[in-house]
Amino acid sequence: GKRDVSAVTGSERASKAGAFSVTANGLEAWLPSAAGAVGSQVSIPITIPANTTGVAIIAYSFRVTANPAVLQFEGVDSAGTLSSGWSVQKRHDTPGEISVVAFGTSYLGSNGVLIKLLGRVTGSNGASTPLEFHDFAWNEGSPNALPQNGAFTSSGLGIVGRVLYMTGTL
Repeated sequence: GKRDVSAVTGSERASKAGAFSVTANGLEAWLPSAAGAVGSQVSIPITIPANTTGVAIIAYSFRVTANPAVLQFEGVDSAGTLSSGWSVQKRHDTPGEISVVAFGTSYLGSNGVLIKLLGRVTGSNGASTPLEFHDFAWNEGSPNALPQNGAFTSSGLGIVGRVLYMTGTL
């Protein structure tokens, strides 16, 4: 819609009437569109597309939900991620939900994989679910968090357990 907007900086004042848009500044975190075989364990990376150098991120927290009939969360993996060396606490008591809190003594130093969520594919072939962030925060609120949701689809049939092959004759 149309609105009248006034901006004041110091002693200067500017006004504009008409349509406008507001862009939120902040730091994004992305959940992917991912897939995995039924019964398999999957690793779902959360990525930061922008370089965090100079942003002073020393903590983050979030909750991710999914349909538990498709994907059950089992934990997190910080090895080889931006969170490597940080203290990472996770909770996944509620089916289809995982909460993560992480903090460190050094700043996140780049862009890339923040952390990986681990889960077990429980859905039938082709079943899908949104992967949704809730309550995402950097440093308890600064900079502004801009989480981007993803999706997960179970694909194909996985083999779980042992497969025995027989050679020779009976």
